[in-house]
Amino acid sequence: MAFSKKSGSEIANITESIAILSESSKSDWTTELCRISWNGKEPKLEIRKMNKHAEDGIKFGKGVSLTDEEANILVEELINLGFGDTKKLKIAIKNRTSG
Repeated sequence: MAFSKKSGSEIANITESIAILSESSKSDWTTELCRISWNGKEPKLEIRKMNKHAEDGIKFGKGVSLTDEEANILVEELINLGFGDTKKLKIAIKNRTSG
């Protein structure tokens, strides 16, 4: 959880950590895919830089928030552009439809 320095109230809560996309070799900062609830609102999918080891709690850097609909459009466009390992995509789709 991240808290406001002024009021001490919660401003962000990571509700689901999905994947670490990259890690800095020089600091504790990572770029992560997760779901974050900001100010008590419905969690959104986020790709965001963050430092979970900061002295005063989690520090959030630049990032992007996506609704589920926006995430679906992004995935479709990335696949259309040739991103993704075809074998892994087939397995993921098979697992999703059989589960």
